[in-house]
Amino acid sequence: MLLDSLYDVPAPPPSPGPAVAPVPVAGVVPFSSVDWPGRLAATVFLQGCPWRCPYCHNPGLQATAPCEGGVGDGAGEVSWAGFVDLLGRRRGLLDGVVFTGGEPTMHRGLGAAIDEVHVLGFDVGLHTSGCYPEALGRILDDHRPEWIGLDVKADPRDAEAYAEVAYGGADFVSSGHGTDHFTGAQLATGGKELRSLRMIRESMPGRLEVRTTVWPDSPAVAGLPGIAEMLAEISGVAPLTWAIQKARPDGVSPDAAAAASFRADRPGWATEFDGLVADARATLRDSAVTVVGR
Repeated sequence: MLLDSLYDVPAPPPSPGPAVAPVPVAGVVPFSSVDWPGRLAATVFLQGCPWRCPYCHNPGLQATAPCEGGVGDGAGEVSWAGFVDLLGRRRGLLDGVVFTGGEPTMHRGLGAAIDEVHVLGFDVGLHTSGCYPEALGRILDDHRPEWIGLDVKADPRDAEAYAEVAYGGADFVSSGHGTDHFTGAQLATGGKELRSLRMIRESMPGRLEVRTTVWPDSPAVAGLPGIAEMLAEISGVAPLTWAIQKARPDGVSPDAAAAASFRADRPGWATEFDGLVADARATLRDSAVTVVGR
């Protein structure tokens, strides 16, 4: 009887496998003072981006498949579990965590990842291009990051100029200009950006930095007056920072640079850049927008 009862004991359930990571981590910077201005943060890079900006200095993050070697200096901790473990050891040393990419909002698990970071006791900053306004809206409503760094790549009301930046590094833009180089979806990028900008401004006023990256003779440079005008219209009374920053040559794909005739410098560019920043400050002097040059 006793022996029979022992044989009747059900087998234990199989051990659960490792939890699926909510987002694809491509790399980690354990300490950063630049990714969230004024705060010390850990930065996590997510894999994948739908756009192909010619000045992108992380082109290995554009594809959805992981890039070889990862990004950042996180001592090999390029997994979500490794990043969470890192945060556990950084309590009291960091102000927050920044999700960047790539484009974080393309991942369905971003909200869960933000929630997990909040549970660990960290504030969350988010870098985004605004290319998925619906997904961004869900993040703002349901997961509440404390700060947003939003890329505004050109005047979003100029559909062709915006597409020239967002898709300027792609192979199909080989020469010339004109809307015949872009599909309707690509020409809609500026409109998506504008929706995202207005959504963030309404949802979290005072916690937004707009960033525009410029390089010599680019659509971004040509669009600065329009961006200034747009920011003046939506600024209201809540403070907003507009960072106008030079494109960096390091890490840029040679093929992307050639496709868009991209160059990060030329004679006189430093002086011209200072003048662009000064003009933007003058335009927005009476608004709540603070212009900084980087």
